[in-house]
Amino acid sequence: MGADFFRLNETRFRHKLRKQVAETFGSVGMFSPDELTTFTYPCVWRDETKTFPVGTKLVIFQRGPRSRAALMHGINAVAEFRGSIKDLQQRFASNPKLGGMLEVTISRSDKPSEPFYVKADFPPTKKATN
Repeated sequence: MGADFFRLNETRFRHKLRKQVAETFGSVGMFSPDELTTFTYPCVWRDETKTFPVGTKLVIFQRGPRSRAALMHGINAVAEFRGSIKDLQQRFASNPKLGGMLEVTISRSDKPSEPFYVKADFPPTKKATN
């Protein structure tokens, strides 16, 4: 029983140690793909008679973690955010300095009745150094 007890505790210790090292240091990719630094979000206009051209800067504003996100032009809400916003919520949670706001640019807009797309550019992630 004594040898089994020590072997079991040693195995648990090594497993816990590996887990802590993996959480602390993690593995960083060698390259930073563009998919991780540029996000495109679908949106719809609130009023189809008041639209903006491609290249216009807007701000995504989310009051709280469970509230809907709106696109603001100045102090006016001009569009609503559609689709999954989990990555956006994670970014707001991990960086409280953003204050629930993110500057975006209209990247594609066809007809006012169809969804348009906004693009958020994030600074590139740190690359591995040699």
